[in-house]
Amino acid sequence: MMNVIIPSTRIKRIITGNQRTGMRYVKILQNLGINSRLIFDYEFEQNITTTNSAIILHAKKNHKIASICQKKLIPYILVLTGTDIYSDLSKKNSTCYKKCFESISGAKAIVVLQPDAKKKLKEIIPDLNINVYVIFQSTNICDQNKKLIKNDKQISILMVGNIRREKETLLGINGFAQAHSACKDVVDIQICLTHIGTELEENYTKIVKKKANKTPTIRFLGFRDNLKVISMMNQSDLLLNPSAIEGGCLVIKEAIDLNLPILASDIGCHKEMLGADYPGLFLAKDCNSVTKKLKSFIMQKKVRELWKNSLRDSPLALYTEKDEARLLSKVAKLTL
Repeated sequence: MMNVIIPSTRIKRIITGNQRTGMRYVKILQNLGINSRLIFDYEFEQNITTTNSAIILHAKKNHKIASICQKKLIPYILVLTGTDIYSDLSKKNSTCYKKCFESISGAKAIVVLQPDAKKKLKEIIPDLNINVYVIFQSTNICDQNKKLIKNDKQISILMVGNIRREKETLLGINGFAQAHSACKDVVDIQICLTHIGTELEENYTKIVKKKANKTPTIRFLGFRDNLKVISMMNQSDLLLNPSAIEGGCLVIKEAIDLNLPILASDIGCHKEMLGADYPGLFLAKDCNSVTKKLKSFIMQKKVRELWKNSLRDSPLALYTEKDEARLLSKVAKLTL
């Protein structure tokens, strides 16, 4: 039995990026004929006697699981997340760094979700002698999912992500509020922003919603399952992703496959997924850059068409579930 192990959360009604990755991996592995199941970290020890190998997601949060696997000689693949690479491993000599490093050191192989993460990891640990594999995430979106009808009198902007500082939710809200204020009396179009995601940081959420309350066309839907998210994306004209940290942003791939224009921060992950020359990239953590880009999108139809058409040139435009399955199969066999 190959266990795919994900970190648990204190909030029940939440789907994290790790959970979605883990669920997809189990589905792929089972389709490949590999006996596998998804479990949370707290379930591991009760399932240890039937565990022959593992895929562990998150080096720091699942450090204990990696340590047990090392002690019990259970081979495992370690999947590094955005906070692992771009936050915890950057804090040299910290407990976070130590836990990540120890988890990495015992792995049969490392998986990252886009090439910039591999480059960053090699910079942090230059003498790393464990093979690192890049496996982009895929979707099961097909032509039937794609939007066919558009309302020319409304521009609907969507943000998808749990509310926390790494996602720069406040930056997105501020950028939209400023663009909305500048455009509302200039164009004869209704401009609205919808946010989907769970409130993970209470104080930060209060700040975000206090700012949002000043702009009546901003709404928060909270948690929604993936089918609802895809439906909302199909009803939207733009995906806004202002994140400062992303290990491998699945919603970006979903937008690419839905042919939904994207405005995203120019962090390494987004540039790897969209292409460094994608016109809908803004300067990370820069509110004025968000506002400027949004204003041009709202006020110029040719900009909207350019961002949409440019998705065809994305490095992931033709990437499918078969591609992900082929790569995951290669890595999983290292532990069998």
